Amino acid sequence: MMRIAVIGAGAAATELHIPAINASGVARVTWLVDSNIQQARRLASAIGVTQVSSDYREVSGVDAAIV
Repeated sequence: MMRIAVIGAGAAATELHIPAINASGVARVTWLVDSNIQQARRLASAIGVTQVSSDYREVSGVDAAIV
């Protein structure tokens, strides 16, 4: 299973990127990053992601990132 970081917690992430990752069957979101940490935490909580940051440089242990 590929581990994906999603950089940005806006409409593109919620309406396109995250649903596509979840539907793929070969990847899962393991990090969520947004400069608005509250937005990142809300979305992460809604989709079950525990690793959240406001700084992309903190991301580790992923196979790919979507910006």
